[in-house]
Amino acid sequence: MGLVGLYDVEDMDEKETLRGFIQEHVNHTGSTVGQKMLNDFESSVKDFVKVYPHDYKRVLEERAMKESAAA
Repeated sequence: MGLVGLYDVEDMDEKETLRGFIQEHVNHTGSTVGQKMLNDFESSVKDFVKVYPHDYKRVLEERAMKESAAA
């Protein structure tokens, strides 16, 4: 756990990506659990976490800062 951090899925783009993954799973498997998640997605999304290595998250943040400074 010292190498990674756990983060809530809060960004709308990330939520839509997650919804798409679940929808694709339901389409391929007929999963009733997946369908229940989709039916109440705003509640279900709270059960997911993003797992990021600390170094990777730092690189993403640095890149975003550089992009916003250049804009």
